[in-house]
Amino acid sequence: METSITAQALQEAINAALADLLIQELNVSLQSGYILVAGERQRLNDSNKIDTLSFRLDLSVSDGKLTASVSQATLDGQLLDQERIDHWNETIANRLQTIGQDRANVVLQTVEITPASVTMTWQVSRK
Repeated sequence: METSITAQALQEAINAALADLLIQELNVSLQSGYILVAGERQRLNDSNKIDTLSFRLDLSVSDGKLTASVSQATLDGQLLDQERIDHWNETIANRLQTIGQDRANVVLQTVEITPASVTMTWQVSRK
């Protein structure tokens, strides 16, 4: 069984996974094999200033589950801390897994990222 996620659905899921109310605009760009994420984030201590947020997102499969790997994550040109990136990896993977097929009788086999969509292939077993 296959599940395809459009760029719009992916954008909404990533925005929700980041759970940052200061992010005003977030855009995803599907590439061959990875996703570029860019957005604008209002400064906490100065609402008149906007910083640029960007990162690369790679998706893969480990033990039948989706894994997310954020890299090159910067906010206003400064690298983000690893603790935040680790949290994003977990929440993005969980949210996208749920969009796909998060049921006990399915196992994720592959994930493929193309400029058109993210496609997940699942093995379904009878219980």
